[in-house]
Order: sequence, then structure tokens, then C-alpha cells
Amino acid sequence: MPATRQDAPAEPPAASPFLSVVVTAYRRRQYLLEAVRSVVASPLDPATYEVIVVKDFSDPSTDSELVRLGPHVRLVTVDLPRMGDSLARGIEESRGELLAFLEDDDRFLPDKLGSVVARFRADPTLGFLRNAYRAIDAEGRPVETWERFRPVPSTGRTLDPRKMAGGDLPWVFRFSPNVNVSSMAIRADVVRPWLDALRTVTAALDSFLFTTALVSDRTLRVEPERWNEYRVHASLSHSAIEDTSGRLDLRDTARSLPTARVMADLVRQRPGHPLAERFCRAFELEVAVTIFLLDPTASLGPDEWLAFLRSALARRQRYLLVPWLYCLYRWVSPRRAIEAYRRRRSRTLRLAAAAPPP
Repeated sequence: MPATRQDAPAEPPAASPFLSVVVTAYRRRQYLLEAVRSVVASPLDPATYEVIVVKDFSDPSTDSELVRLGPHVRLVTVDLPRMGDSLARGIEESRGELLAFLEDDDRFLPDKLGSVVARFRADPTLGFLRNAYRAIDAEGRPVETWERFRPVPSTGRTLDPRKMAGGDLPWVFRFSPNVNVSSMAIRADVVRPWLDALRTVTAALDSFLFTTALVSDRTLRVEPERWNEYRVHASLSHSAIEDTSGRLDLRDTARSLPTARVMADLVRQRPGHPLAERFCRAFELEVAVTIFLLDPTASLGPDEWLAFLRSALARRQRYLLVPWLYCLYRWVSPRRAIEAYRRRRSRTLRLAAAAPPP
């Protein structure tokens, strides 16, 4: 599909910081209009932000509705092979000093944009901001069980990637500020140097964005306030809710391994950021172990197995001992271990999403 776009508007006003919201619709369309409407519902002055919608489909009815939302909404219709391509294209089209992101099936709450601008304006050293979110289902109803499995911090935390504190790594893995693109905002100069790498990414875009901040010389801030809604449903990101065979779960997990290696390459290019080094190594090990427990053709060496144990202890997450022990089971009885682990992962996700038994 050839790329189409609206004519670019005039240069943004001098008021700083100007915010660009990049909305991506990749292989999905049913929630897009609702998502963009949630952005323009903000009380923030439309002259101080723009919305760039990057989608891989053309629909005259949807397009006309989007255009009617205001001149600060711009459409880019282009069929790109990877999710990273779509996000990179939106960033290229943006004019803002600040970038916020929204996936097509999520929604912003009204105070999201104003809160993001206020935080960055108050702290010129801030490079990355991640807020908490509310979970909703396919129909937009609250998913109360989600926070039992995805806890929200009671207070905010500032991370300095150049001076990792002793508790930073366990805190990051407990509260997952690397998860959910729609909860993230970042200074454009933090992520723009890495657009070529972003274009290669097929999964875990949120962890990639988090890593670009970890290898910058700016601080990261995690806020406990809920500024958006995250839709938990049988989609690209939660296909295992309805598929209990493990096939889709394996497919999605396998896509994260190349992303983990791209993240590790960022760290090699920008040494001197200890939190980034340890986060990326832990992320890659967890993905490799998960693939080993889902894929009967995958292999895992004793060195990786022991490194995963050390990583689990450093992260202070006892639940990681379960997949570590499953690896022993996998070496003894591969078929039974894989079937048991697939059932466990599916059951956990379904409990978190309040989904009925299959």
C-alpha cells in the first residue's frame, strides 16, 4: 500500500514543550477512532500538541471521522512490515520536543497530556516518563483482577541510568515500567538516534523504548497515577487468552528475542549505563528460557540456565524459580514439561484478564 498523508500543518507555536502523540494501528482497526478521540478529549490547548495516526489500512469512513477531529490530527496510511517501522514512521513525521504514544486499542484519560507536559516542563533533565494505567476488557469494562498480577507502585520513583541504586533493578522488574507503549512519553532527542534500530523491531517495542532511555544521560520517572487505559483482550499482544495450544504464545515470545538482541546492541554502543546492561541481559535471559519451555526444538545451555538463576536472585522475584525448575523438567521429559508450562502460562494470563476457562 503506498503511503498517503495529509499535508503537514504550519510549524508548531513557540510555546515549549510542544507534544506529538503518535498513534499506531498495526494489523487492527476496530478501536482506532475511539483511541484518537480519547486524545483530543484532553483539555490541553490543541495548538500545543499534534496527533499523528500511522495506520496500515485505508477506510474512507474512518478517515473522514479522524480528519473531522481537528487540524492537529494528521493521518499517515502506509503498509509496513513491522510494528517498529510504523512507530518509527510516526516519530519521523512528528515535530514535537516530546513524544507520547498510544496503541490503537488503548485510551488516554483526559488528564494524560497535561500531566505529561507538566512533568517534562518541571524537570529539564527528564528523558522518559511512564505512568500507571487502568486495565479494561474488549468492551471497555474495568478488569479488576489485572493489578493482582501487574502491581502499581504506591509512590513514584526517579531512575538515573548512570548511577544505578541497589534496589533499582528489582523495582523495575516488579513494577514493569518497560511495559505498555501507551503509558510512555519520551523526549524526541532520546529516541531519534535509534530509529534505524527501531525499524527492525517486531515485538516488545515498549522494552525497546525503555532501553533507549536507559542508555541516555537523562533521568527516567515512573508515576503511580493512572493516565490511560490498557485494553486486555485476544489481540496481537494477548493472543494466548483464547489459544491454549501455546502456538501463538511461542510465536509472540520468539519475536521478542531479536528485540532483546537489538537492545543489547544499544547497550554496547552506549557503555557506562549499568542499569541498562543488567536490565537487557535479564530481559534476554527470560525470553530465551520462555522459548525453551514453549518450543520443543529450542535449546538452552547450562551456562544460560545458571545465568538465569543469578538474574532471578538479583531481581528478587521468586516466581522466576518456577520456570528455572521447569527447565530441569524439560531436560528430563520435554513433551510433558512443555505441555505443563503452556497450561500454566495460559491459566495465569486468563486469571489476570478475568477470562472464563477455555
